Amino acid sequence: MERKPSFLRAQEFLATRASLGTIMKRVGVVLHANIDAVADAGKRLDDLVQSAFDRMEEALERRFADFSDANQQRVIQFFYAESRGVPAKEQVEMLIAGKDSSAVATAAAQQRHIPEAVQFALVEHCSQHAYAMRALAVNMGTRPAVLAPLVEHPDSDVRLAVAAHIGNRMKIEEIALNSEKQNVFDAIVECYEGRFAPFLVPVCRDADQIQQMFDHTTMTPGNARLFIDNPYSPNGVLLDIASSVTTRLMPGGAEALEDVKTLLETRLSRAEDNSAPEM
Repeated sequence: MERKPSFLRAQEFLATRASLGTIMKRVGVVLHANIDAVADAGKRLDDLVQSAFDRMEEALERRFADFSDANQQRVIQFFYAESRGVPAKEQVEMLIAGKDSSAVATAAAQQRHIPEAVQFALVEHCSQHAYAMRALAVNMGTRPAVLAPLVEHPDSDVRLAVAAHIGNRMKIEEIALNSEKQNVFDAIVECYEGRFAPFLVPVCRDADQIQQMFDHTTMTPGNARLFIDNPYSPNGVLLDIASSVTTRLMPGGAEALEDVKTLLETRLSRAEDNSAPEM
């Protein structure tokens, strides 16, 4: 017996999704068919799958029509966009049409795999929707260049999400994107905030940038560790940490300062060995 797809009412669905804070990613269809006695089982199975897909598409279209508001319809369409294979061009058109709706922008940004064209369109047309921009930034599939304009976004959580994204991506070798990632990283350093330290300091290999970040970072023992553990930290930074009375007075500060002094002594010893004349 064929089972017809059933859905919650529109308002119930939206209320449920909002309370969960997540979105639907896939649509599934269960088929029950007896093809043992069918001569061309392969073709019969293909026909059954296509028929089930067509019925599901019809059911979804009816579902979309349940939402009286156009933006509500766009939100639901984005929920199912990846599963239905909605082309990027069509998604961009939907996004632009609903660009003033935070719900539409967020639904587009919360897809697991966001087409690049949609990524760029989100930043170009929907950057005023902070939650959507954060969702875009936390998606590790987002292209680094897409995030470049968000480095100076007015929402502090968006800026932090961008810093976290780029910091984590810098740990990954992506030959085609390395230059792109570095450009965004450099831009973030120019707009550096102390809370970016856990994401940016460990992956930075430029002594001047490390110094620049150090100058704008509150020197807690935890932050001091970030600079101590980075082999590219210049001696000037390490000397400032070693002489920090405030850090020493904090829990764990004395241990951090002892470690930095040991590191400085090791560096000095190596420098003297390298400069010693050969006998």
